[in-house]
Amino acid sequence: MEETKDNLLKGDSAKQELFNLEMGFSLVIEAVINAKVPVIGHNCMYDWLYLYNQFIDRLPDTYLEFAEQWHKLFPKTFDTKVLAFNSKHFFKTSLGQVYEKCTADEKCKHNIKFKFDLSNGFGNYEGT
Repeated sequence: MEETKDNLLKGDSAKQELFNLEMGFSLVIEAVINAKVPVIGHNCMYDWLYLYNQFIDRLPDTYLEFAEQWHKLFPKTFDTKVLAFNSKHFFKTSLGQVYEKCTADEKCKHNIKFKFDLSNGFGNYEGT
């Protein structure tokens, strides 16, 4: 009889450690799915296809089926290249050029606000 994930997690610490080792990055993907946090990337469709195929399930037969399944798992998905392209504000949409435009253009600088969570130890963002 094959042990389920729940049964393994209830076992001794050695079994749990082995389970976590074997599951690897799948546990991260599962946590992101359960948390329903935004998934953000730049020009990342192939990355999402790979992630789905490797850590979630076989790819569906059509793009529409994939998009439906992806949206159920990751309802807050954003591709910054697609957003930049469709905004008509960016002449070039490579990540570096979008960043430069956002930091140099007065319209962008005053309309895009960032709030970093410095209080919980995420100090690498100080000065940005």
